Amino acid sequence: MIKGFTMIESLFCFSMILIMVTISMPVFHHIDLDYSFKEVLNIYEVQTNAMVNKETEEYQEEVTFNRFGDINHATTIEHDYYDLIFQLGNGRFYVR
Repeated sequence: MIKGFTMIESLFCFSMILIMVTISMPVFHHIDLDYSFKEVLNIYEVQTNAMVNKETEEYQEEVTFNRFGDINHATTIEHDYYDLIFQLGNGRFYVR
């Protein structure tokens, strides 16, 4: 006699796992990823222009990039569903 699981038992277990994973996944439908991605590209463009032109460039009156691409002070730009956090140092930022 062959020991093992039947096809129906395997499909039942697979469907239960699939349902649990689907329920436990967070919902991110409120975040407009297209808009946030365009804004990130715009920030990189301002920073690159500051480094290429060797002059100070300003982004939304809150962040100023110097000729090396560094920012003048750490700040957070808040939006409805995400925040842009600028850290001191090399002009790095991240989206939260």
